[in-house]
Amino acid sequence: MNNSNENRQRISTCNSNDREKILDKQAQVTVNLKNVTEKIIEGEDPLGTVVNDSNSCDNLNQLLEDANRSFILRTLIRCSI
Repeated sequence: MNNSNENRQRISTCNSNDREKILDKQAQVTVNLKNVTEKIIEGEDPLGTVVNDSNSCDNLNQLLEDANRSFILRTLIRCSI
């Protein structure tokens, strides 16, 4: 919450051009976030499929449990991150 107040204070001390740029970027981020969440909710991407389809979610959980039990697979995953 403190960061929000600090950000408001910084914005209030900006000149009008800077304030407009900040608000434009905030609007772009908001639109992008809305588009991403809509795709997730509608299941249009892999994340949306996992979130909306209980079978996919169960399969992912099983895969992660199996990977945790498999030393070789766990090591490969850690190396790839």
